[in-house]
Amino acid sequence: MAKSMLIAMILAATAGVAIAAPSVDGKVAAGEYPDSAKVMGGGAALYWAWDASGGLSVAFSLKNGGWLAVGLGSKYMDESYLFMGAADGAGNQSFIEQTGAGHRHSDSAARRADASAVNSSNGVMTLEFHVPAARLPKSGKTLPFIVACSSSPSFSSKHRDFDVGTIPAP
Repeated sequence: MAKSMLIAMILAATAGVAIAAPSVDGKVAAGEYPDSAKVMGGGAALYWAWDASGGLSVAFSLKNGGWLAVGLGSKYMDESYLFMGAADGAGNQSFIEQTGAGHRHSDSAARRADASAVNSSNGVMTLEFHVPAARLPKSGKTLPFIVACSSSPSFSSKHRDFDVGTIPAP
């Protein structure tokens, strides 16, 4: 009986607790994202969280970045929808969306992200964005991704490193 009451009390106390959606502010707080993966040989991290509507929040953090990019929908730049963020030494940040075609990318016709932020602090750069469910490239049970970075803040500079993987669907 005491065990049942203890379980009931714990359930009642945690019933109103909900996991908050990540705040798209260019910073990753401890516990903000439920899922993550080390990428680029462990030198960077990709974080993600699915929301109740099927939208996706993503953060990509790396030391000493000039620009960072996350491509969704393919493990190649070709056919990926690219979200790119840059920060220069003067504190200027920018965010663009591009579409990959072959080994190139160009401005996208329409924006997919409804929120974005780029931050560079203490030598760590973070690109963060949210894409509503209706604007996500769907790919069955997983969402392929490609991440890339450059040490230059110019979006036209070639990447210095990249990695690929998949984000499990909710």
